[in-house]
Amino acid sequence: MTVSAASALIGLALSAGQIDRETAIRAQSAIRGNYYGNRMTNDDRRQLLALRFGIVEV
Repeated sequence: MTVSAASALIGLALSAGQIDRETAIRAQSAIRGNYYGNRMTNDDRRQLLALRFGIVEV
C-alpha cells in the first residue's frame, strides 16, 4: 500500500467515524516513518495500519 493509498484509507476511516482525529494524526505520521530502521515497504504499511490502528482495506 503506497503512502497516498494509506493516507486516503486513513481519511476514509476518519470520515466514517471508525477512528478519531488524534488516531488519524498518529496513523498519518506512522505510515511515513521507518520500520525498525529500514524504509517501510507497502506490505509493512498495510500491516501497520491493520494491526496498530485497526484500519483495513475492504
